Amino acid sequence: MIRNLCILLVTCLVGLLLCEGSVRFFYPKYAPLAEARARFDAMRLWARIANDRSSHPHPDIGSWHALHHNNLALRQHRNFSAADLAAATNVGVFGDSFVENVGMDAPYSLTEPLDYLLNQSGRRFNVLNFGVNGYGPGQSLLHYEHFRWAEDLAHVFYVYCEANDLRDITKTGLFHLDEAGRLMQHEAIRSSWLVTQMGRLHLPYLVLDASGRLSSYVEERALQNKRMRERLKEEDRKKDEDFWKRHEKRFAIFRGLIRRWKQLVEHHGGKFYVVLLPEYNPADFPRVPAILQEEGIETISLYDCFGAHEEEHYQRKTWNYSSYRFKNDYHWNEAGNRLAALCLYRVLEADMRLPALSAEMLRAALRRYYAAFGGWMPVNAGKEGNGAPRPSPSPPTAGIREKYQALPNIINQSAAFSVSLSDGFLVYHKEGCRRAELSAPFFLHVIPVDETDLPEGRARYGFDNRDFQASSFQLGRNSCTAKIRLPDYAVRYIRTGQYVRVEEENGGVSTVRLWEARIDPPAFSASPFSVSLSDGFLVYHKEGCRRAELSAPFFLHVIPVDETDLPEGRARYGFDNRDFQASSFQLGRNSCTAKIRLPDYAVRYIRTGQYVRVEEENGGVSTVRLWEARIDPPTSDRIGRSEGAGARSVHGRHHGED
Repeated sequence: MIRNLCILLVTCLVGLLLCEGSVRFFYPKYAPLAEARARFDAMRLWARIANDRSSHPHPDIGSWHALHHNNLALRQHRNFSAADLAAATNVGVFGDSFVENVGMDAPYSLTEPLDYLLNQSGRRFNVLNFGVNGYGPGQSLLHYEHFRWAEDLAHVFYVYCEANDLRDITKTGLFHLDEAGRLMQHEAIRSSWLVTQMGRLHLPYLVLDASGRLSSYVEERALQNKRMRERLKEEDRKKDEDFWKRHEKRFAIFRGLIRRWKQLVEHHGGKFYVVLLPEYNPADFPRVPAILQEEGIETISLYDCFGAHEEEHYQRKTWNYSSYRFKNDYHWNEAGNRLAALCLYRVLEADMRLPALSAEMLRAALRRYYAAFGGWMPVNAGKEGNGAPRPSPSPPTAGIREKYQALPNIINQSAAFSVSLSDGFLVYHKEGCRRAELSAPFFLHVIPVDETDLPEGRARYGFDNRDFQASSFQLGRNSCTAKIRLPDYAVRYIRTGQYVRVEEENGGVSTVRLWEARIDPPAFSASPFSVSLSDGFLVYHKEGCRRAELSAPFFLHVIPVDETDLPEGRARYGFDNRDFQASSFQLGRNSCTAKIRLPDYAVRYIRTGQYVRVEEENGGVSTVRLWEARIDPPTSDRIGRSEGAGARSVHGRHHGED
């Protein structure tokens, strides 16, 4: 019997070894799970290994790519030093396998295109990928707490996964609540030797996968019977009730974890966000969004952001985001990561007041980014969707940052020009002007009131084209100005801006507008100052004031009720001139204010603004008004205030003279 038992054990062992070898050789799908490289961590159970290099297959096409964890054990293509982090604005993205993204090459993970877009603004950014496969919210929090330079993370995103994050809270057992409801932490317990060794085999993962597929098949067959459908529906209802009862404890711990995380980030002077994955519809699972709202945490729903790119299906409530997932894996694919990067960029763009970029500009920038690598590209070179992955050699992890930083910067342009009408000319002006800002050509489209006024050949376009180059600008010591003559016919409105030409994948060339403004005659650019009357003074005020905005002199024309009140020599002009310079302003910490005394006589109205002097081609000098406002005493309390010239329009209208 002993001999027979030994033979049986040896036979079973040999059979298991043969099965294990067969799975490894013929079905290497489970290699990433079984061969995951990690170390035991006394706080988080496990952690990635710094400076670790391995490889991983693509879920859909099977090609292998480099998998690199840098000097901080982050899944990143470059290392970060203390000096790198101190010299830039740092963004940390935390979460599980959706963030780590081991299924694709490093350049296609969401943190990389996000890093690229942010650095196009002219400021320095680092986007750090803290994702670790299998991490729950407790482990992600501990990852943040024990990161050496946590206080240098200005923006912290935690990507919440509804499918397993709540379950992981009790599965890991790292946190619990005491009787007073306070969050308490346990020390991590090392797994037994047997469990550790079993986790390194491929066969257990095959068995678990097969059992799950079998359960799904049995349930699918059962649903074909009407009576069985009703029975399963009732069982599901009871399971849901039990599920939510068990979840009450998890929800309470989750609230404590998120609250603690938010407090830590704010203590370090940063901002904390929670990102909901795109398969998670907040309307269907409102509990977590409600908790986040109660805790005052900014929530980003990728379900809504992704759905906006599938507008037709999204509005019919049939959208399931399958275009953004791997075919053979539940995680999002290259297109999903690209779209997630765009969604997070829009949030940071608003929070950090970066130059607002159009969707067309972002697509053009990302076309340049992906073109630097030999693999996946968006469908039709920029349209949203799932591009076809192509097998290609994995680019080296070193030098990727240098490669994309060398790409042409096509979106670091903002509508920083004031655009105004002056005596039949359209005038462009900018203080603190750099030659690089004039490198892209300018377009100028004049739309007439009567299309019969258009030159021959332009009638089919509906506008007169007067595009021009940088050579039209007069460069001053610290400014630039261009005066473009307008046609003599009546103008309905004017459209102007800058553009670049971008090469398409098919060899064609498309035009991308960097910024655009519309001028409705007789509009001037809007006043960047609030202007008001107060006790015989005209008061100018601006929040967020910069010295460059005060460099151009101010004009102040007072038109009296009785022209005999005008000073000697001013009667022929019809107004009293009280122009002044920047020295009249009091500069606060983040604002500037000037109070200009008005004359004692009765005033009909006041005209004020800023101007520059421009050299003419014939050697003369003309005056160009940058903005103008009119004040009609005594009713006007605040005149001409606006946000100034934005990325796409010039706000406000000029109040014409009587």
